[in-house]
Amino acid sequence: MEETNTFKDAPAKKMAFFTAKTSPESAKPESASVHIEVLTPGTLAELLPEERKKNMRALKITGILDVNDFSILAELSGIEILDISGISNITLPPALFKESRTIQRVYLPEGLTAIPDELFSHSSLSVCNIPSSVTIIGTSAFEGCEHLTGELVLPEKLTTISENAFDGCSHLSGPLVLPASLSTLGERAFAFCYGFTGDLHLPEGLTTIKVGVFANCSGLNGSIILPKSLSVIKHHAFRNCSELIGKLIFPAGLNTIEWAAFWGCKGLSGNLVFPRNLRTLGSCAFYDCTGIEKVYFQGNIPPLLNDDRINFSLVCIPKGAKKAYRSAHYWKHIPIVETEEIKA
Repeated sequence: MEETNTFKDAPAKKMAFFTAKTSPESAKPESASVHIEVLTPGTLAELLPEERKKNMRALKITGILDVNDFSILAELSGIEILDISGISNITLPPALFKESRTIQRVYLPEGLTAIPDELFSHSSLSVCNIPSSVTIIGTSAFEGCEHLTGELVLPEKLTTISENAFDGCSHLSGPLVLPASLSTLGERAFAFCYGFTGDLHLPEGLTTIKVGVFANCSGLNGSIILPKSLSVIKHHAFRNCSELIGKLIFPAGLNTIEWAAFWGCKGLSGNLVFPRNLRTLGSCAFYDCTGIEKVYFQGNIPPLLNDDRINFSLVCIPKGAKKAYRSAHYWKHIPIVETEEIKA
């Protein structure tokens, strides 16, 4: 076992980081760190210096760990800085640091393929790397990590961000850049992430924006770009993204917008043009979107409504489609006017 100060430099491998504004190292008293090499899985407990288990603040582990070693690691209640970038494991157990009140800084191993479910859920984590090898971020992996600060940089090969993955990470900041490889965004993945700013560009390949994915991301203050592959926007997807600005352009293949999807998106402006393939428009989908000017439906067949609360003072429809709209359920009392020209 080698005892050294191991945390002066971050690992040099290519990684994606949450970047902290203030380093936890500079905010805590100086303390010697411990480096343990586990050559035989299952022996971490034997290698840990007994007299320092309770007051150990910084720990570096190399080698390979098994389930028993990870259990020991989870029981080290005083650890603030943990470097496991040198272990050869490519998987970690779920909820390993869930609700830890001491963990601040973690270096994960390159080669890791997934951030497991609830790995840091509701912990005091402030800095962490996401290795470039990661393709999946699990359910609630960073949920409620209110101390995470700085920009979120996601791996280029990432395909899945699961439900609630970053829900409540309210101090992440800067642009939210989603990689082109991303094909799945889980429900509430970025809900209540108030600090993100700039444009929101959703990558091609996404077919569904799920429930509450970006709900209450009130710091996003640029344009929103929807992918051509998109067919469904679920309820509350962008609710209270009040600072998003500019014109909202829907892809031709969009067929469903559920209730309250864009509720409170006051910064959206210009004309709103619904594609002719739209089949369902949920109640209050655009409630309090006060910047929208005119609304156009391109389809000769009206979309299905849940009720008559579509929150538009006047709706423009294609020439000759008025009879179909008037005979459709909930369209009877909605003010409509036929027009030959659809102004995008």
